[in-house]
Amino acid sequence: MTVALPPERRLPRRLTRAPGAIVLPRIPAPAALLLAGWTLLLAAWTFGNPPFLAPDEGAHYLRAVAVGEGKLGADLEPTVPARLWGAWRHPAGSTCNAGQSDVPATCVEDVDRLTADVKVATSAGAYPPLYYVLPGALLHLADDPFSALRLGRMGGALVGLVFLALAVALLVARDAPRVSLLGLLVAVTPMVVFVQSSLNSSGLEIPAGIAFFAALLRLARGDPARWVWGAAFAAGAALALTRAPGMLWIGIDLVLFAALVGARGALRAVRAAPPWAVVPAAVVAVGIVASRLWEHAHGNPITQQGPAAAGGLSEIRFWLWHGIQELPRTFNEQVGVFGWLDTIMPKVFYPAWHAMVAGLVVVALITARRRERWVLAGAVVAVLGVTAVASATLVAATNQDVQGRHVLPLAVVVPLLAGELVYRNRARLALVDLGALFSWFAALAAVMHAVGWYANAYRQSVGTSGPRYFLPHAEWSPPLGWATWLVLAFAGAALLAASAAGPPRWRLRR
Repeated sequence: MTVALPPERRLPRRLTRAPGAIVLPRIPAPAALLLAGWTLLLAAWTFGNPPFLAPDEGAHYLRAVAVGEGKLGADLEPTVPARLWGAWRHPAGSTCNAGQSDVPATCVEDVDRLTADVKVATSAGAYPPLYYVLPGALLHLADDPFSALRLGRMGGALVGLVFLALAVALLVARDAPRVSLLGLLVAVTPMVVFVQSSLNSSGLEIPAGIAFFAALLRLARGDPARWVWGAAFAAGAALALTRAPGMLWIGIDLVLFAALVGARGALRAVRAAPPWAVVPAAVVAVGIVASRLWEHAHGNPITQQGPAAAGGLSEIRFWLWHGIQELPRTFNEQVGVFGWLDTIMPKVFYPAWHAMVAGLVVVALITARRRERWVLAGAVVAVLGVTAVASATLVAATNQDVQGRHVLPLAVVVPLLAGELVYRNRARLALVDLGALFSWFAALAAVMHAVGWYANAYRQSVGTSGPRYFLPHAEWSPPLGWATWLVLAFAGAALLAASAAGPPRWRLRR
């Protein structure tokens, strides 16, 4: 007797996966291309910028040396192994060409080897240790200070890149990948990449700030996925434990989130959190408390007392006009002023990037709903106000002004929020080609990233009085030569531009 078998039916893919198989989500091409472009630019900056020629990099290097040896406590004069330091022949040491744009970086590597360990003072000796763990572990693999610094840069850049990748994954939307990434494209300026490629705790603070606010925006979309909560907690913990202002950035971000979704929306978001979220939330809270305790024990008067260290509100008010006047300089530094803040791009590129931010904000204000407009306006006011007050506080207390990188973790909320509002309300822009807007922004960003890298390479290679095409005339060259990193930097910029015209999406499987 023959038994007829029913025809074979195709089971849904989710029922045919092997047990334990991991299928990674689809990655829209614009997201993959942006991340790949930033990765190549990070590599080009890591090796193309001379050692110790980023703001306070020598001080952070010494802090990383101590942390890499397991010395997590504050140490303002760490003992540095002889192989990891040197005796510079120039009186200014590793900053021998700082502030002298016509002097190439040749003198930076004019060093005599030491024969014994040496104690070296560092202004970063009391910084929280989190950022320095991986750079400190890697740099001890080297046999000279320059190779050690580059290994430390690689470690810091890698951690920062993880948070940039998180921000991309959090913000990209399959239904409109380019529009959903508009804010992130504008937020990641050449200065963000430069700082992230330097050995400096701001290199973690800035991408962590981007990822944290990106996670809040994803939650504001009503997505309670577990990985989104995990990303928010990881970025929040890094932001709280990297630098003293992290607690302030977290507080402002949370206020903007609550204002965006409203009281009921915030309550729904909390209720939608998975039960296990209590643990990482507690970790972030403990991190904030630990950061404050650390600053109370080891910080300087500014991080311990805030504006009170500058003489109180009356002193701040006196200097506040100065802080307002310094806003253009600060915002230019957030776009890209390199080296020891002494290397600039052609001046036309600064208003060009500011125009991108302003244009995105205007489009968002035109299309957003009333609550959203107020929240975006509040974000702009918060960035302007905090930057001016920070400048006034620092000048009054230390006679040193705020740098653009110091407030970048907060400043990024404006383009990120504006981009999110454009994505939310894109249906109301039926007559506007947002794909074309992304294309223009991507092309302009690509040009400025390439020009920024080249301007720094030109200044450090031959000085600003040398020939513009410096490759055959280089007085200082990085490992593997300028041509290698030039190709890598321009390839990274090209990938940013290509993000406007890639195939619909890629799928990765494992």
